[in-house]
Amino acid sequence: MGETGRLVAKLTGHGGRVWIAIYSSDGKRVVTASGDRTARVWDAETGQLIAELKGHGDSVLSARYSPNGKKVVTASEDRTARVWEAETGRLVAELKGHGDSVYSAIYSPDGKRVVTASGDRTARVWEAETGRLVAELKGHGDNVYSAMYSPDWKRVVTASEDQTAKVWEAETGRLVADLKGHEGRVVSAMYSPDGERVVTASVDRTARMWDTSQEDRSAQQIGKLLHCYLPFRFEPEDSNALVLSIPYPADCQTTAHSHL
Repeated sequence: MGETGRLVAKLTGHGGRVWIAIYSSDGKRVVTASGDRTARVWDAETGQLIAELKGHGDSVLSARYSPNGKKVVTASEDRTARVWEAETGRLVAELKGHGDSVYSAIYSPDGKRVVTASGDRTARVWEAETGRLVAELKGHGDNVYSAMYSPDWKRVVTASEDQTAKVWEAETGRLVADLKGHEGRVVSAMYSPDGERVVTASVDRTARMWDTSQEDRSAQQIGKLLHCYLPFRFEPEDSNALVLSIPYPADCQTTAHSHL
């Protein structure tokens, strides 16, 4: 059967903008985060409200499930992240300590840690069940917009307004690599499934891939730029030709191609 685009359910009830909606790992639930200061858990098939995660003092910017789907972690402009029981909405832990809005909060692959990213220029690693601070990832020069674990949960990569991404040891906060080259804020950074590479996205209109493999590498080799991806447009005169549609950073020239 082909895709139809049929509306399955409409999740209504928030009193503010909905910033994010994420499925649980089994696909049976959806969690939403809203400017009304709440997150909500819904039945993915019927749209029925299951639980309201209520307690933040400002807009909830992010909500993510734990790997086993039993917990949800939220991030808020009230400078905190919070861990909740997904089915009941019971507060489990409050992650307090950031000095500015918390833009994102996400679990480690094993579900034991949460990493948060904040406008206070830091990311922080916490015990998910207790809220105890494990490590502060400090070194960015501006807002940190995202923080993501490596698949083996030993590393964290952060993305920042300071035009860099950085790789850290998750448990100690030691800086491993500085991914420099973007010419605008870096809005996201994420590991490949094998943990050998990081891809970053920036308002400089490029995405870049970096080698972050650890084995037999010096600190200078970790974080080497592999590829830089640019937007292209078709030339009206020749539908088979592609040209760069924008000015681009000099280090992208070796990986940009003018034809298919």
